[in-house]
Amino acid sequence: MFAVQSVLLSFTSSNSIVLAQYLLAAGGAEQTTWNIRGLAVGSITVISIICLLSTKWSLRLSNAVGIVKILALIFIVITGFVVLGGHTQVKSPRANFNDAFVGTTSNGYGLATALVKVNFAYSGYENAFNVLNEVRNPIRTMKRYGPLTLTIVFVLYFLVNIAFFAAIPKEEIRSSKALTASLFFIAVFGDSKSVKALSALVAIIVDLQSYPANIFSFLMTAGLILVRQRQAQVGAPKSKFRVWNVVLLFAVAVNIYLLALPWVPPVGGIYAGDVSFFYATYCIVGIAILLVSAFAYLLLIHILPKFGGYAIRQLVEKLDNGAMTNKLVRVPNSDLTEWDATHDEYGEVVERRVVREGMIIE
Repeated sequence: MFAVQSVLLSFTSSNSIVLAQYLLAAGGAEQTTWNIRGLAVGSITVISIICLLSTKWSLRLSNAVGIVKILALIFIVITGFVVLGGHTQVKSPRANFNDAFVGTTSNGYGLATALVKVNFAYSGYENAFNVLNEVRNPIRTMKRYGPLTLTIVFVLYFLVNIAFFAAIPKEEIRSSKALTASLFFIAVFGDSKSVKALSALVAIIVDLQSYPANIFSFLMTAGLILVRQRQAQVGAPKSKFRVWNVVLLFAVAVNIYLLALPWVPPVGGIYAGDVSFFYATYCIVGIAILLVSAFAYLLLIHILPKFGGYAIRQLVEKLDNGAMTNKLVRVPNSDLTEWDATHDEYGEVVERRVVREGMIIE
């Protein structure tokens, strides 16, 4: 289920749309629906080909893009300080900070939507945990650099938002269909070729994906709490790398909030959300996709194997470089007893065990 929704709702698709919008803005081209879609598909296709041809060069490209993104954010932050100092063409750089919360809302839908947008800024951070098997001293590395990277991202995005509010009137941000970074560069530097170049720089820098992701996040955090309780009951030792319990409880609370509040109608009625249609459409579609994912799981793991005379088992493979990976394999029913006797529940090969009436005897 998780794999299906991850592929269908990957935030890579929304990133490619944003990339296309910034590239079109940088080139001064008309931003029509099909122009954006075509360029987005082309961009993600090129990136995918690079990843398929060479993992080494895809990693180098990813690192290079990451460096450029950080430099772009630092540039915007420094420019924002210059704007606040009154050294640009922006006439009233502090106007937005006078009565800054005028016009805001305490409506649950609006707050949940805002939090979803904020979470998107940190999307991708979890990918670091997907490759920990290939990292030297993974526990020490994550303990040292995990909090550091999150802090850097928070500070940079916080200051970038201050820079945006210093340069762009609030009403223009609300009403304009242009990308905020483009509005910022135009407000500070004017509409010139250099501004288009800056838009291209930012280009290399969601609602639908967020709801299923929050469901899995809630299940994972709640499940981790239950696992810890069971470990404590049997006297199992604590793991070397563990998050604080208070952080787990906070994560559960945030996920409950993000699952419940999007169903609260926005001020102005059910069609007054941040989209032109029913405000909770992304929640409904997200749940529908999860149901499709559940059907795919039942079909591939249970239904087809039942009629095909085989069972699905997990297998752990050790690569030549020492790394381990998992894959699902088909085991004929005739070989199932032998398989279960020579593999544990995780798919690792073990000494032969006796299997009797569905029970494994060591």
